[in-house]
Amino acid sequence: MSLFDLINMGTRGLSASQTALDLVGQNVTNADTEGYTRKRLNLEAGVRVDQGLGQMGFGVDVVNIKRMRDDLLDRQMQEVSTQKGAREELDKSLQAIQNILTEPADSGLNTFLEKFWASWQDLANNPSDRTARQAVSDAGSALSGRFQDLGEQFNVLLNQKNEELVDGVGEINKLLEGIKEDNEAIANAEVGDQRMRANDTRDQREVKFKELSKYIEVSYSEDPQGRYLITSGGNLLVGPAGSYPLKIARSQITLSDGREMSQASLVVSSTRQPFDPPGGKLASLLEARDEIIPRYQGALDELARTVAKSVNAQHEQGYTLSGFTGATFFDPATAGATSIKLSTFVRADVSNIAAAAGGTSRSLGAPLNQVIPAAGGVLDLANTVDPDYRNLSSESVVIRTVGPPSATLVEGSGEDYTVDYRTGQIRFNNPASLLPGTAITVDFRYTIQNYNGQGDGKNALKMGQLAQALLSDPDKLGIPRSTIGDSYATMVGELGAEKKKAADTLETSVNLQTYLQKRIDETSGVSMDEELADMVKFQNCYQASAKYISTVSQMMDSLMSIQ
Repeated sequence: MSLFDLINMGTRGLSASQTALDLVGQNVTNADTEGYTRKRLNLEAGVRVDQGLGQMGFGVDVVNIKRMRDDLLDRQMQEVSTQKGAREELDKSLQAIQNILTEPADSGLNTFLEKFWASWQDLANNPSDRTARQAVSDAGSALSGRFQDLGEQFNVLLNQKNEELVDGVGEINKLLEGIKEDNEAIANAEVGDQRMRANDTRDQREVKFKELSKYIEVSYSEDPQGRYLITSGGNLLVGPAGSYPLKIARSQITLSDGREMSQASLVVSSTRQPFDPPGGKLASLLEARDEIIPRYQGALDELARTVAKSVNAQHEQGYTLSGFTGATFFDPATAGATSIKLSTFVRADVSNIAAAAGGTSRSLGAPLNQVIPAAGGVLDLANTVDPDYRNLSSESVVIRTVGPPSATLVEGSGEDYTVDYRTGQIRFNNPASLLPGTAITVDFRYTIQNYNGQGDGKNALKMGQLAQALLSDPDKLGIPRSTIGDSYATMVGELGAEKKKAADTLETSVNLQTYLQKRIDETSGVSMDEELADMVKFQNCYQASAKYISTVSQMMDSLMSIQ
């Protein structure tokens, strides 16, 4: 080996030590950079063959710069990130439902129910007092208002989850595009030379991929050019040719109160097929929007219908201050929480609150056979059929034509007929289509009068006792098993149990993620103590190489000075 070869060997040592020191500086300055992976210099002994001595050292060679990653830990972290993203969203959605119901609290529905039942108890003690009647009206209005507010908040929450889904798709598409760009940068940087590793770009891609795994469950593989090929639920999202973003499709759905809302669904752009996320935040968003929120909203709607139906059924059996029976307290058209309200009778005058008892509600047993009267005439049930057929129960009249085919007529102003429920008179509105003499059947409920006077508060007492009546939660035979209050308490209790379970599972995911991150940091994180030790080591190596070159240089000077 010549002296020039020795100088070359020392130069290679200087270069390797300088590269190693550069790498130490990179690690130290990025110790707190999110997603940064510590780098290590891979060195190997340079070898040459001597004819007389065989293999001899030829200095040091820099093989490459390696990212310190554990692929198994990375995949475990990806799975936990997906799981945590789903559980975070589930916990968040259940917390939002709890925030709507605000139980137990003075603003909770249970408080309004208790005040409503109590107002009837007070009215029973003084049934002719307008102040007590106004208190019942106010309590009923407050209860229906609270129902309406809860129903509206559920609708707002549904729409919020819908928009969060749209925002989530936007974030996913940004990440997919970013990963695609990183793929191309990595493939271009590493082509043709295994030593040219695009380490920092790989770190950036790893951060994006980890964030993507929070939104949806994804799988990946790496092609020979270093590009990630990403799939989810069997759908290709990133391939060698680029990314394939998700798209939002819109459709109209009908809410529980009859209103329509634009609902978002997911579509894969490459196949134009619906995309159902197998996991992650988006899966929980869809579950919350399509299952969890509608389940609790449906239970609230059912509770509102039960309250309206039960109160009306008892109220129709009582008498107002003017001796009228068969009146409803809540609007009979109540379809759910957002539509419950006081009836027009009660809103018009608190004297129409039926506090007195004595009437007997009856059904016909079999519909009456009648004919449509002449144009302009009325079907007077009380005067032409039976004197008891007055004080008809609100919304109880059902009229059908005799078939075949049989058709059910529609009640209401501008419809087929209208009813005076107090007198039992029915007026037909469309003689052109409903010809006089057409055979019809008429079914309804009515109340036999037995008014005991304005001082009677027995029906108000029965109204208050509805708080303890089994009216809700029917069994398979349709027999109610719970009071209205107990049914609501059960719903709140189920929500609390579901929320606790979600919080517990989320805590498990958080703890597991913390554990895995600690393991990953042990492999990929920057240890300042280790880097400082390496700094001293490579500094000494650099100085030794420089000293070696200086020594060889002196040898050459000595050689050149020989005369």
